[in-house]
Amino acid sequence: MITGASAGRSFDCSRTPCVRNYLCFGARRAFPLGPTAVGMIRICLRKRMRIVLESPSHRRQDEFLRAVARSRNLHRRWASPPSTPAAFTEYLSRLKSAAHLGYFVRTDADELAGVININDIVRGKSLSGYLGYYAFVPHDGRGYMAEGLCAVISRAFRVLKVHRLEANIQPHNTRSRRLVQGLGFRREGVSPRYLKIAGRWCDHERWALAAENWSHD
Repeated sequence: MITGASAGRSFDCSRTPCVRNYLCFGARRAFPLGPTAVGMIRICLRKRMRIVLESPSHRRQDEFLRAVARSRNLHRRWASPPSTPAAFTEYLSRLKSAAHLGYFVRTDADELAGVININDIVRGKSLSGYLGYYAFVPHDGRGYMAEGLCAVISRAFRVLKVHRLEANIQPHNTRSRRLVQGLGFRREGVSPRYLKIAGRWCDHERWALAAENWSHD
């Protein structure tokens, strides 16, 4: 089932094979519903748990900043999400570029569970992008991000025609490493002092996945 972001209407995917500006991901397949499918997307997967992918916007700013504040201990070593109104505005501005995509992962109860970004998308011969993500307390470790990543990766490969996605993960971030490993990413190597996280330069492992190796549609 897809719920319209503005109209508040519901559509039966089996009866409505093409609804402008939405995607529906079923248990077996991802259906592209329009070339510019951004906005709110309801994902119906094998499990009963449902998620919504939503394009980041200013209307969620206060909720986002509260989620970042309560997740400070979770993010401390691994991520540096926007934590001020100015930083959030800068994040939204970056998403106006065709080289950056962002999604809020929301629970079926309309609570913010996390964020997924595809950054530095390169066209031409490379057709690649960098995958980034982080969860929010208390929804971390409950499978929401795994389902959100499945949906975003499917869209990147099948609709946006990206060929390769790379995720850079700190070696000791066991949960994140297991997450991408379960999605089929392969470890390609280590980049010393690759990214500055929480004020320090950190080593990162390079995990990558090509479109031809994606099998979670």
